[in-house]
Amino acid sequence: MKLRWMIVYRYNLLPDDPGLKYELEFIRPILNGDLITSFVCNYIRKKRNVLTN
Repeated sequence: MKLRWMIVYRYNLLPDDPGLKYELEFIRPILNGDLITSFVCNYIRKKRNVLTN
């Protein structure tokens, strides 16, 4: 929760900003200690985007 408010304050965003939501969803696994899982998911997303484009 603290991180969310720091980001909102620093970048002058609203708490329900879609960009903020995306960033928090991306770093949540890292903050929870699932760094490897986050890395693998990000890798798969990038590969999927390359294949679809």
